[in-house]
Amino acid sequence: MQKQSLHFETDAKAYYELKTFRDEQQIELVEGYYNAAISGYELSGLTLKAGRLAMQPYDNRFFASMESSTAITAMKLLSNNSNFPDSPLELSKKEMRKNFDLSLDKKYVDDNADSIYVISYEPVDTAGMFFKGTVWINKTNNTILKITLNCHHCKKYPFSAHFPWRHDFKCKFCDCQNLYNPTRSHDL
Repeated sequence: MQKQSLHFETDAKAYYELKTFRDEQQIELVEGYYNAAISGYELSGLTLKAGRLAMQPYDNRFFASMESSTAITAMKLLSNNSNFPDSPLELSKKEMRKNFDLSLDKKYVDDNADSIYVISYEPVDTAGMFFKGTVWINKTNNTILKITLNCHHCKKYPFSAHFPWRHDFKCKFCDCQNLYNPTRSHDL
């Protein structure tokens, strides 16, 4: 799949989960289901549909990540993100092969007779600098349909720390109606 800029706008569904740990104690859970505004392959906005927030005291204090969805909208899927773990989509083929183990999980033909490849990716280095996840690619028209981005024990994240902590987060952007096909419009 070639990296190319697509000029279209559509709506999609997004799921976001953030877990914050101090030492090994989980002190926060943020979970949200969003309507996502997509411009090309970039997330341009999120509108919360439903969500939940859970906090647990640590040393008689509570911690909350404010505006974490704003940080997620700053992430660029196909280019380097200095505040996020790396994903295979932002790397060259050589860098991708060096840093990720790729596995073709499934190949199928959808209702439009398009070939869909489901590829999982795991980082070779599990020190928290890379996402792991799955990407669904429409091989017929070379577009990304869906992607999951997971990171446990992240070393790079777009949140500023006031004390030693650890973030585990995952994002999922999808619309099962062929999200990134610029010839279609979608209503959610």
